Parts: sequence; C-alpha cells; structure tokens
Amino acid sequence: MDNTIIKPGLYRHFKGGLYRVIAECIIADSNPGTVGVVYQNEAGDLFVRSLVNWIQPVVRFEDGTEIMCERFRYISA
Repeated sequence: MDNTIIKPGLYRHFKGGLYRVIAECIIADSNPGTVGVVYQNEAGDLFVRSLVNWIQPVVRFEDGTEIMCERFRYISA
C-alpha cells in the first residue's frame, strides 16, 4: 500500500501480550476500502483486525481511576 499507517514491528497489547504486525491489508468482506492490520501472536497464529479498531483507545481502571490508553503500543521494529 502507498500510505502505510501502521508500521510493521512489535507491539504490546494493553493487557500485556506481544504481537508482531506483518502488514496492512484491505478487508475484502467489509465496507469497500476498509484497511486492516495483519498481525501475529507469540504462538505464531495470524489475525486481522480493522485499522480503526487497532488504533482505537481503550479505557482501563487502575485503583478505581479511569485511564485512557492505546490498545496496541509500538515497541520496536
């Protein structure tokens, strides 16, 4: 793709898991042009998630306090 939004590399999910982004893709069975993220877990399983969902912030609760955080945080290439 010409305009890569998510760079390939290692990311940490807000719940702690590590995932490697392989590439961006177009999700064929969704709205035309929906961009997806192809990624792999530590066990080697492949997944696709919409880019919108990938970059959407999530709410966590720490010590009763609501905190907005990134769903996936870039770690390294």
